[in-house]
Amino acid sequence: MPAQSWEGYRVERVGSAEIHFVVTRFTERDERGGCVATLSVETYTVDYRRTKEPGREDVVGWGVNPQPSKRDTRTKGDAEGIRVLRNEAAAAQRNLLTRENAERQIDRIVAELTR
Repeated sequence: MPAQSWEGYRVERVGSAEIHFVVTRFTERDERGGCVATLSVETYTVDYRRTKEPGREDVVGWGVNPQPSKRDTRTKGDAEGIRVLRNEAAAAQRNLLTRENAERQIDRIVAELTR
């Protein structure tokens, strides 16, 4: 199987005020006569705030924390393990967004939470 690699994003609203930015990566590559597949899911918290200054328009900002709050990485090199990871990755990929669309979704959620 030829090497493949992709990355996709998901945004989760947790409880009444927490936002998670989830990055899913899948790689499959030839390695020393065999194949290795890796499925990685990293969850980052999103910080946001509204700044109010007298006489000025409110400013709303957000940022993704640089370190994941949760990380799940699985690597398989046997045929059955690769098949399982490949199927899980394909199922996850159907629900993922581009980074741009994920950031738009965060914008909408932050605007809603900071009204």
